[in-house]
Amino acid sequence: MAQAELQEKHIQTGKPIPTPAANGDVRLVWKLKGTGKKARRQTIDTCTEGQPVFIICDSNGSNCTIITENGDEIGKLNEKDSKTYHDYVEKYRYHVYIKRIRLKMEKPRIKILVIVHEKPQLSLGCPHSKKT
Repeated sequence: MAQAELQEKHIQTGKPIPTPAANGDVRLVWKLKGTGKKARRQTIDTCTEGQPVFIICDSNGSNCTIITENGDEIGKLNEKDSKTYHDYVEKYRYHVYIKRIRLKMEKPRIKILVIVHEKPQLSLGCPHSKKT
């Protein structure tokens, strides 16, 4: 992604998109909200750092929830991060992991790591990939 295009994304979302690493990946760290709810707290107690999680959003992308592999909610993205996800992240191949869990507080604090792969890798089994 060109530097000018990154700057445009910054203007649109109000949040800077980091410069891609040498391998083309962009790493974003987001803090979750709503982690103190009782049902979520029980799920969070079973989570581990480095665990893959998933982002699901409503139809307009404004309300994004983070879920585990079992479909249990652990938190939500704030409005700016939801917009960044909807406007930028979901257009690329990406992975999401739990970066940090702080449980020794009144309300758990969780940060997730979103790795956006700028250079998509074609899968051999993908029916849409073209062989050259």
